[in-house]
Amino acid sequence: MSKEWKAGDHLRVARAGGVYFHHGLYVGADSVIHYDGSVSDTSGRVDYTSLADFAAGGVIELVSHKDRRYSREESVDRAYSRLFEESYSVVFNNCEHFVNWCIEGQHRSEQIERLAKKGVLVCAGTELVRQKATHEVQRIARRQVKRMVVERAVESAGQTLLSEGVKKAAVLTLASGGVAAPVLIVAGAVSLWRLFKD
Repeated sequence: MSKEWKAGDHLRVARAGGVYFHHGLYVGADSVIHYDGSVSDTSGRVDYTSLADFAAGGVIELVSHKDRRYSREESVDRAYSRLFEESYSVVFNNCEHFVNWCIEGQHRSEQIERLAKKGVLVCAGTELVRQKATHEVQRIARRQVKRMVVERAVESAGQTLLSEGVKKAAVLTLASGGVAAPVLIVAGAVSLWRLFKD
């Protein structure tokens, strides 16, 4: 099956009755590296598979690249460098983006560009907003958890040991991204209290 292909070839196979193409980079030894994702799913990863599994019963076609930025060997190396990556997105980081990046250094998908021109990808903007909103909510939640941890550490060190100003400084330091400073403030205040107490 591999006699038709050379390492570094861009291969594609029609899926869903020809609705879209799945893309992969032939790496030799009857094997392909591809972003194994699904149109109906937001998960996927760069994987190494056999030509037969890549074809999944379909007919494999060669996609030509007149202006290769990277040699065949370099393209294969680039594919291996991203093996097991799990950042799949149908719209922003799919199998065609991956193979074009390996060969030309351009992160692009002609299938997605055609759909965008036809206005089919109005939902893409909504999905991007949803992803960014989810990321922001997670970031805020992590910050709040850190803040609660420091506040509890300050409280457990003893309210009588620290003035309100020092406690606020510790919490503000955390909010700005510092973690070590609040711990040092608490430890330093406890040490001073013990020194003056004895």
